[in-house]
Amino acid sequence: MKALYHLTKNELRRLLHSPSTYLALVIALTIMGFFYFLTLLAISSEPQDQPPPTLFISLFWIPVLLVVPMLTMRSFTEEKRLGTLETL
Repeated sequence: MKALYHLTKNELRRLLHSPSTYLALVIALTIMGFFYFLTLLAISSEPQDQPPPTLFISLFWIPVLLVVPMLTMRSFTEEKRLGTLETL
């Protein structure tokens, strides 16, 4: 259990010190802002059957589909470069 704690701590430290993490966050938030804007336009143009949060959350999977692979690919290449991929 102690090894899992140290691995998790190390991975989170690497993730939070990487500029690509923050770039992925900015991209995801920009996309989410665009979808929120589209949701507001759809609501203001005609009445909807669903409440606004439901419409917005129904589009939430699109940025997640983009951000998760970006962070995962970065993590895999970093592990391969350091030679610690076998440990995981």
